[in-house]
Amino acid sequence: MVAGILALIAGIISVRAIFKQTEAHERQAAERRDRLVRAYRASLSDDLALVTNYAKSSAGAAHEMLRVPNRPITTTPLNTPSLEGQPVIDHLRMLIENHDARSGEVFADLLGCYQVQHYRLAGQIDLYNPPSFRNLADPTGISSRPNVIFTLFATVALYLRATQLLPWARRQVETIEAPTFDEKSIISALFQMGLFDSLNPEERKRICEALLTDKPLTGRTDSR
Repeated sequence: MVAGILALIAGIISVRAIFKQTEAHERQAAERRDRLVRAYRASLSDDLALVTNYAKSSAGAAHEMLRVPNRPITTTPLNTPSLEGQPVIDHLRMLIENHDARSGEVFADLLGCYQVQHYRLAGQIDLYNPPSFRNLADPTGISSRPNVIFTLFATVALYLRATQLLPWARRQVETIEAPTFDEKSIISALFQMGLFDSLNPEERKRICEALLTDKPLTGRTDSR
C-alpha cells in the first residue's frame, strides 16, 4: 500500500513537472512572438511607406492608360509597378504569423489586397502594352476604360489600408483596428494619389460605391 501511495505521489509530481515545463515553453514562445512583433513594428512605418508609394505608382500607371488610351506601337511599354524584392512582404507575413489572431487578420487583408491588386493591374498593363495592346477607347473591349477603373478599386483600398495602419506603426495607438472606408477618406485618397482629376464624377462614384460596400476586390467590371 505504501508503495502504491509513493507511486501515486511520484506520478503527481511528474505530471506537475511536465505541466510547468510546458507552461514555461509556452511563455517563452509568447515572449518570443512579442519581441518579434515589437521588432517588426519598429520598421513598419517604412514598410507602409513602400506600400503607399507602390499604390501611387499603380495609380500613375492607371492614369497613363486613361490619358493615352491608344498607345502607339513605337512607344516604350508601360512598366508594371511591383513590391517584388522588397522586405515589406516578408515583414507582413511575420506579423501575420506572430501577432494575435485579430490583428494578424488585418495584416493578412493588407497582403491579400496587394496580391489581388497587383494581379489585376499587371494583367491590364499587359493588355495595354504594344504589340498586344487593345483600344482602351472601345467600351466593348476587355481593356476598355471601365476595366482600367476596375483596377483602381483594389489600388485605392490598398492605399487606405496602409495609411490607416500608420498610427499603430508610429505608436500613436496601441490597438490595431480593421480599416474603415468612408466617402471623405476615399475622395482624399484619390486626391493624394493624383487620380481625382483623371476621373469623371461617375467613375469616382463607382470607386466610392465599391469601397463603401466592401467590395473593392470583387467589384463588377462593367460600367454602371
